[in-house]
Amino acid sequence: MINRNPQYSPPRLLLLFRVFLFSLLTLGLVGCASNGTQNSGRDPLGPYNRFMHDFNMAGDRILIKPLAQAYDQVLPGPVKTGVGNFYNNLREPATITNDLLQGKLTMAAEDTLRFLINTTFGMLGFIDIASYLGLPRHVEDFGQTLAVWGIPSGPYLVLPLLGPSTIRDSFGVAVHSIYTDPMNELESPESEYSSVLRLLSVRAEFLPADKVLEAQPDQYLFTREAWLQRRNQMIHDHERKPDESRKVEEELIDDLLEE
Repeated sequence: MINRNPQYSPPRLLLLFRVFLFSLLTLGLVGCASNGTQNSGRDPLGPYNRFMHDFNMAGDRILIKPLAQAYDQVLPGPVKTGVGNFYNNLREPATITNDLLQGKLTMAAEDTLRFLINTTFGMLGFIDIASYLGLPRHVEDFGQTLAVWGIPSGPYLVLPLLGPSTIRDSFGVAVHSIYTDPMNELESPESEYSSVLRLLSVRAEFLPADKVLEAQPDQYLFTREAWLQRRNQMIHDHERKPDESRKVEEELIDDLLEE
């Protein structure tokens, strides 16, 4: 949602991120045109992606992961669950919007009811009452909407701080950050504080998965393929065609042989 208050200006870091993100999108689109390649397991932006992957991993190792570990150790389990539920609830309006844009009217009605129940009876979403009532959480974003509309994904793209994406999904991230992120309604520095808390909450949830990633001989390649498979499942509502898994495995083997 855009704040129409003329006195309001988005946080400086958010503005810088938006400029940087759109610059990356432009460079990525130029790369697509010059390579004539869509995202099919190949990686036309590979050199940049590996550099940014290493940059993100270094930042995570030095700063984000230690803070997430402290967050995980200090806060009681119910509090961490409540914080996660709160931020999940804030994403519900964006999900409902994309439900409608994708023509999923039944899901839009369910997600609207879920949002109303959790926001009121669930204390602004800290308690996920809707799930107990048989209304599970769905995740729909503008990147998925573009996919449903038939927009090609473009090549795989690693974003600064945000990690794995594609050209299409990066555009979806930009649209969400500008138009449907409720945090835009907060003024600085509250917006930055909230963003940091949201980041630590999400990162803490993935701490158990670190050992799996650390055991991989090529962490970049593993992350890329795992993310692309997961993203494909989300776009197709977790329904895969029988030959898709084999195709992804064959592409992964080809990439490993080329290393």
